[in-house]
Order: sequence, then structure tokens, then C-alpha cells
Amino acid sequence: MNRIPAYLVVLAVLMACQPSSAQDDSVTCSQFRVILNSGERIEGRNGILTSISLTGVSNKGRSIDIPRSEIWVIYRCSGSKAGKGALMGAGMGLITGIIAIIQLQADPEQEIDESKIAPGFLVLTGGAALIGMAIGSAFPTWERIPLETSIQFNPQRKMGTLAITVSF
Repeated sequence: MNRIPAYLVVLAVLMACQPSSAQDDSVTCSQFRVILNSGERIEGRNGILTSISLTGVSNKGRSIDIPRSEIWVIYRCSGSKAGKGALMGAGMGLITGIIAIIQLQADPEQEIDESKIAPGFLVLTGGAALIGMAIGSAFPTWERIPLETSIQFNPQRKMGTLAITVSF
């Protein structure tokens, strides 16, 4: 009969009882918007949201460290509206090109070179798409970061009081 040394059993038990070194559920935010339970709104950049707090730099340049329990809702920048802007610009360019062709064909004295219609459409549509993309890239899209299912929001304002409690 083989005997297992007692120190191996103790070592195995200690290793089994160690907490697993799971990854911290932190979320990074290049830009963020936070609404606190008090109703205060804070915007910032370079944020890291952990299970304990949100750290980062406010838009005023101050370092912030907000306990997660004080955060009502948080949004992070998840891109821009460049794609939508490009589609809208291309559509406007295409419509403008169609209207121009209709106007030129309505004039009997105007002669249209059909070999230049397609390149004209491409230049007009492409140029308008680039302009739309440039305009759309100036508008960020915001993604809400889910926090908890139990929400308590009690902002105190001078004009009155609003209290909302949601529990699941």
C-alpha cells in the first residue's frame, strides 16, 4: 500500500483553495460621459472602469477617481458617424448628378457628351461622400456601459426633486 506524504495532501488542498486569478473586468474608455447618482454630469478621457471605481482625466484636466457605487450611468465613445455621413453625402451627390442630367436633357440647345456622364457621376458622388465622411467624423457615437440591475437615481435640484428607483 502506497502512502501519500501528508505535505503533498496539504499542498494540494491549499492550491485548490486559492482563489482563481481571473482577469479584472475593467473597461477602458478613450472618452467617457458619466452621470452620477447626484445628477452631476462629468465628461473625460483616458478612463478605466473597474469593479471598484472609474479613474481618468476630466475635460477640465483634473484627475478623477469616482467610486462605482456613485455612478448612475456611463457612456464611452465607440467611434464616429463617418460611415453615415459618407452614405448621406454619396446620396446627395447622386441626386444632384441626376437632377443636373435631367436639366441638361431638358434644354434642346444643350449637347451632352455621353462618355462623360459616368465619370461625372463618380466624381460628384465620390466627392460628396468624402465631404459627408469628413463632417460625420466630427460627431462621436456613444455606447452605454451596463453597470448593475438595481438603479437608484436621486438628483437634488433647486427647482424640485426627482426620485426614481428601479429594482429587478
